[in-house]
Amino acid sequence: MLVVSIGIGIITMGLGYFFVVPICVIWTAISVILYNKKLLSQPASHS
Repeated sequence: MLVVSIGIGIITMGLGYFFVVPICVIWTAISVILYNKKLLSQPASHS
């Protein structure tokens, strides 16, 4: 995503970041939610 952000930033002289950054934020939020659900669905192991 970093390469895409840099490429769009160069091509659009920075204006593309108004589209790329919100997409990155949404993508990150979805990834965090799915990761947390995965962690919470595992049985707790007590050492």
